[in-house]
Amino acid sequence: MDEFKKALTEYLQDVCERFATVAILPREWVRVIPVAANDITFGMELRPNYRGLLLKTFGDTQTSTTFSSVMHALEHNPALSNALLRNQNVLNVMTLWNDFMDPFLFAYLERVGVMRFDQAVFDAFIRQLEDEVQASYVIVVQTNALTSVQMTLPSFTVDNGLVIRQITSDDVEGWINEWALPSVRGLSDTPNFLDPKCALEIHYRESLVEPHRGAFLEVEEKKNRLLTALQLVTERNVHVDFTTKKTASAFRRHGGLNQSGMWLNRLTYSTLLDLPELNNVKAIYHLLQTSLNVALLNLPIRRFVSASDRISDEDRLIDYWIALESLFGESGAEISFSISLRIAGFLRETVESRQQVYDEMRHSYSWRSALVHGNTWDQKVGRKLSKKSDLASTTAITRTYLHESIEKLLRMNQGFALNLLDVDLFSRKLKG
Repeated sequence: MDEFKKALTEYLQDVCERFATVAILPREWVRVIPVAANDITFGMELRPNYRGLLLKTFGDTQTSTTFSSVMHALEHNPALSNALLRNQNVLNVMTLWNDFMDPFLFAYLERVGVMRFDQAVFDAFIRQLEDEVQASYVIVVQTNALTSVQMTLPSFTVDNGLVIRQITSDDVEGWINEWALPSVRGLSDTPNFLDPKCALEIHYRESLVEPHRGAFLEVEEKKNRLLTALQLVTERNVHVDFTTKKTASAFRRHGGLNQSGMWLNRLTYSTLLDLPELNNVKAIYHLLQTSLNVALLNLPIRRFVSASDRISDEDRLIDYWIALESLFGESGAEISFSISLRIAGFLRETVESRQQVYDEMRHSYSWRSALVHGNTWDQKVGRKLSKKSDLASTTAITRTYLHESIEKLLRMNQGFALNLLDVDLFSRKLKG
């Protein structure tokens, strides 16, 4: 580490001496200013364009002896080299500049403000670097901007290192200036940054020693599980609009911006979550990992969630019945009778309420059969079915009963078995 520290000191002093008199040109910076509870306005100011100066720095110093000395110091210290470079075991001019020099110099310029060697600032960065290398990891913050959901609280903790929070004007300002075009005119090129109101934020450790696929999979699992919980609670197509990654390290490039391309989701209404609903989201999130019926619910939940992305009631109703049949159906005759009876018996206790659910599910299944077999093109069939309940109303009530079934199965303290449900229904019938 001493050889690297000495080489880096000489390189930074060299850079500061070369560019001490070079003017740092300004860049336009878009200000996002809150003016009301849910309203913002925009301004423009000039800020130093450190990135432009760094491009010139790289061009003028990549062949310097001081830059080469830093390269040699890392060649003599493979452990440090692997900790600093993303593409481990590949040390060359470009990897050194992109993975370490550029983010380090940018952070240094932001701290000092001019090309001047400041021993105290440099020593502070070195101490931070030594701490990170010794710890062998850095903390990464992944921010996932969400569609179709808002919240009344500033933030809400769901799990260790996992929160749902409101998106602030500072978030939007940072995204626009970091990821939008350098010159923004009316923000017409970046509407996505203005649409989301909430974000799913995950804090996790990223190894500096070796790529840790397990950590990435754990982050993705948490994110997807929380999205599923939000979709179940809100009954809306909550998705990630875009994702950003940042670290607290001065020596790491930010992970970038990834857009999901889910443009259709921004056409739907948002659900406003208050504290009781957020507590329900948290409970469902944990049940999706611990419930005895998670494996059974994989397909029904996928179909329930995917149905919210469908445009037509026809497609939604078919998705709902695929989910319901996977839970309550079995091969054989009179499936409409048996599956409707099971849904009614599973969800309701009294004779009257079971009868209502049974009748509605029989009618819904008739709609499903007409759609699957193409009979809805027959106007007589469509009119006959609509006389009792039209397709939109039938689809809505089917969604409600599927949603109730999924939540009840998640919260059961025992595994669900169809034969046990049949025995229970038969027993209740005898008692009745």
